[in-house]
Amino acid sequence: MPVSGRSGGPDSSGPAPSLVSLTPDGPGSSKRSVRSSNSAEGSIEARFAAELKTLKGLSDAEFSRRMVDVWCERESSENLLRKALFAEACDSDKAKAFYEEFKRRKGLSPQDEGGSQLWEFMFQAGKRFGGDFMQKYTEAYPQGTRELDTIVHGWVSSDATAAVEWLNGLPEDCPYYSKALKGIVWGIGDTAPDFAARTFLNLPEEERNQKFESLGGGAINGRGITGLVEIAAQLPEAKDREKLVMSSLMHSMKQPPEDFVSGMAGQLAAIPRLSGAFQEMAGRWVRSSPTDAIAWMGNNADGADQAAALGLMAGQLSRAGRGDAVDQWLVAHPKSPGRATVEAARAQGEKR
Repeated sequence: MPVSGRSGGPDSSGPAPSLVSLTPDGPGSSKRSVRSSNSAEGSIEARFAAELKTLKGLSDAEFSRRMVDVWCERESSENLLRKALFAEACDSDKAKAFYEEFKRRKGLSPQDEGGSQLWEFMFQAGKRFGGDFMQKYTEAYPQGTRELDTIVHGWVSSDATAAVEWLNGLPEDCPYYSKALKGIVWGIGDTAPDFAARTFLNLPEEERNQKFESLGGGAINGRGITGLVEIAAQLPEAKDREKLVMSSLMHSMKQPPEDFVSGMAGQLAAIPRLSGAFQEMAGRWVRSSPTDAIAWMGNNADGADQAAALGLMAGQLSRAGRGDAVDQWLVAHPKSPGRATVEAARAQGEKR
């Protein structure tokens, strides 16, 4: 399955404003001591570096034990700082050891769900360590794990070219191929629309048909409804555009209703099946901010591809007791392409 890819770069952040000592008070101790940022012992940067050096010098087993202790603590500002320090001190071996200790401590198998904290860590491990981490991980788990697609997604976000080349090199009977492909497709959804569409279309049709939801989910996760619509516009076949939009509803309907309505209004004419979801999201917008919903109708009165959307919005406003606003819109926009659908919705609202 030849697929093309591109590379990017990981994010970075500056040092935390205060430091927490992670050096244990004694063997087996879980106590930690907080050191003031005003201490004369040295600058924040110097102490940050010292803490990292200490952590990096631990064996993988000891490091992972302490790291899981931190991950299991109650969340606080100090706990978040400790997490950041441990994460920064990780390499591929320590990340793998942490994963194994976390699952062991929680009584979970490699196929069990580890929760959002583990998901976030594995995404970052894939993003930071890429192919080195993936090689060690899959050697340890040749059947794959629950989190494998998350690691691949992270890898794609920093080096899509390498991740795609790795996928292309997997044997046809690889037991985790489908998981890996899901991570690739989810990851490319958050890239440039033309690249995402081109890479997706290069998949065999059978695989493509199984991954529309992943592509749309990745696009929405990265760039909201706009990302989804931009990728859809790059797909040459109407049936593929419809599959992408409809398969992604579980993600798109979790977005703010105003974003959904604004982004999907132009899709309704080509995808009539979308009208039910659009009507629901328009209703949410009317209930939460009717003034903004009314303003949207005015701003989109002249759009030739907005007629169906205008009618559905007018119907929701009429049902919510704002038929007066619809009447005013009809007076203000006598030549709107959506006038007929708005009039029909207004009439229907009068009968209710």
